[in-house]
Amino acid sequence: MKRSRRSSRGFTLLEVLIAVVVFAFGILGLARMQLKTSLASTEAVQRTQVIQLVQDMVDRIASNRRDADAYVRADEIEASGPVEDCTLVAAGAARDLCEWTNLLRGAAAADTGTQLGSALGARGCIRPLTDGAGTTIERSYVVSVAWQGLVPTAAPDNDCGQGQFDEESKRRVYSFTLRIANLGPVP
Repeated sequence: MKRSRRSSRGFTLLEVLIAVVVFAFGILGLARMQLKTSLASTEAVQRTQVIQLVQDMVDRIASNRRDADAYVRADEIEASGPVEDCTLVAAGAARDLCEWTNLLRGAAAADTGTQLGSALGARGCIRPLTDGAGTTIERSYVVSVAWQGLVPTAAPDNDCGQGQFDEESKRRVYSFTLRIANLGPVP
């Protein structure tokens, strides 16, 4: 009887070791979950910024519908380099494009005077909408912003920013189709 009492008095070294291993796996799982949450949060912030950028350009085009074709670009608007002074650019599509390029660079995203930037490697595309045969649909435009995501997913169908990022599976694109009604002669 003395033996059974003696063995049940405390933890053995093996039990303590098993408890430490289980605790370590729990902590590692918690750290992994925290990392995934942080990445998802960063991607959500970037997506929010991009949605605002696209909506800003859609509003600019809709406000200047008479010259909507002047916004269309065959090339992508790259958000690299310093912020430009757009007050020297003539009003209209050229100034709107200059200001939008600055927004892509992150000119509006600042915290206590520190420039925070925009979505990673943001690139803007403003193209005419085409049908399945490649024919341009009159007064219809696709405004897109591509950026570098953090976690691989399926590559988007939109070609904005294609081949410009680390991996196609990390390229993200948000786009909006704008159709300007033609109810008669364009004023």
